[in-house]
Amino acid sequence: MAFHYNYPSKIPKSAFAFFLLLIVICYSLMTYVSIKNRELYILLLQEDGPLENIATVSVLLAALFFFAAYLRHRGTRVNPFYLLFSIALLFLFLEEISWGQRIFGIETPALFEDLNAQKEINLHNYSPIYKHINKIAYAGLQFYLVAIVLLTLIFKKLYSIFLKFQIPIPSPATALLMCANYFLYYDLFLSMASRFGYHGKVTVNYVELYEAGIELSLLFFSIECFYRGITWINGGEEYS
Repeated sequence: MAFHYNYPSKIPKSAFAFFLLLIVICYSLMTYVSIKNRELYILLLQEDGPLENIATVSVLLAALFFFAAYLRHRGTRVNPFYLLFSIALLFLFLEEISWGQRIFGIETPALFEDLNAQKEINLHNYSPIYKHINKIAYAGLQFYLVAIVLLTLIFKKLYSIFLKFQIPIPSPATALLMCANYFLYYDLFLSMASRFGYHGKVTVNYVELYEAGIELSLLFFSIECFYRGITWINGGEEYS
């Protein structure tokens, strides 16, 4: 059968262009300031800086959209997945803000002082977790949002299994956002900033830029799921 992108009227086709443009602007700006403006480069990448705030808000919004999708699709087997995504992203959001520690001025307990890389109340900066589990989690997320798109198109049986268990299937648009984020990070930002800018010469967590792109892509995916359900393919039930 022929595949057609199932874009409900409530989601304008410009939504993908908006998210792609936003990611491109973030990378273009960060690449430029890494070469031309050291102070602004450090400011944008600092803890609780503009870039991290964009990523944190994206995670919260994605959690809310997945929860809204859970409510919208009540009575179907897709609900557990949307609810699970929502809870996981809400946990990530609370981790990103250190469970409100900096907002409410909570002192860091001695246990976290000794173990946490940033001396804050969170788990994702606990050194062994930060080095290994974070990487595994992001790799798994990228595989799900990119590879699953191709695999479900190539292998009819896999697509049928996803439909049977009502597992949300990422769209080509989501996969393209993830791929754009990957190439912009490695082929534009790291390449240009390392060669001409301050990358590697100042103490900043520049990986925040890559993670922000992933979280913006995840927000787009959550919005799609809210409107279109588990699959982007018209006639998906027939294909199964």
